[in-house]
Amino acid sequence: ALPNVFCASMSAGLLYSLITMPLETVKNRMAFQKKDASGQLPYRSIAQSLGKVARAEGVLALWEGFLPYYGRCGGHTVTMFIAVEQLRTLYRTYVLAKHDA
Repeated sequence: ALPNVFCASMSAGLLYSLITMPLETVKNRMAFQKKDASGQLPYRSIAQSLGKVARAEGVLALWEGFLPYYGRCGGHTVTMFIAVEQLRTLYRTYVLAKHDA
């Protein structure tokens, strides 16, 4: 049923967002970094960047901007799962019903 699919997809979107947000944060920092005074880039690898951000700004800094990120990822997940469920229902109703008849 639609409410079950909605709740399941929101939960999946929440887990997806919680797990991937630190990687998204690091990716953005690495993409937009500028060289420091010595000419070095501050972020060199994913692991080094995760540690550097967590030490310098605290672990929760890896989840800054979580609500907009969850809105994007959660919304996409809900839309995807509901669309798949609707397509599955249409397939069962029209394709399999004609095949079985």
